[in-house]
Amino acid sequence: MYSIQDPVQGNLLGFLQDKKEFVFLDTSRPLTENTQSFLFIEPINRIVCRVGDDLEKYLDDLQRYLQSGHFLAGWAGYEFGTILEGKIDVKPKSSACGKDVIADFGVFDRPYSFNHETGENDLPHCSTFSLDSGDYRITNLRSNMDKERYLRALERVQDYIAA
Repeated sequence: MYSIQDPVQGNLLGFLQDKKEFVFLDTSRPLTENTQSFLFIEPINRIVCRVGDDLEKYLDDLQRYLQSGHFLAGWAGYEFGTILEGKIDVKPKSSACGKDVIADFGVFDRPYSFNHETGENDLPHCSTFSLDSGDYRITNLRSNMDKERYLRALERVQDYIAA
């Protein structure tokens, strides 16, 4: 299996450095059924769903774009799924920005791809970009708490998860 490495990686980073919106779905651990990484750039639209919005209308909007040959890339939060299933009732938080976003998808004309089986790709690139190959290291790395305190904190986290 191939991974995205230099010079492809450096050229891709150079291309993306000035992009305001893109979605990169990287398969960093390719498997036999999961061998493609996808890049979506320059959305023609963004469809955002907030707490309290009509979920059926939102899904219909997404479906219309798919049926017209477009691609969708973005995210849906846990709350979106549970509201859709009718299992919870999420109340909007009061904030200056409005209602909480629970799903956000960009609408794209096409994906660019990297095939991890063959290394073939059509990823865009910037040939004038190069990664700095400086010699970087971290020295004198120390924890801000002792081992016993760390283990107690970790145990509290595990208790929260188990609750």
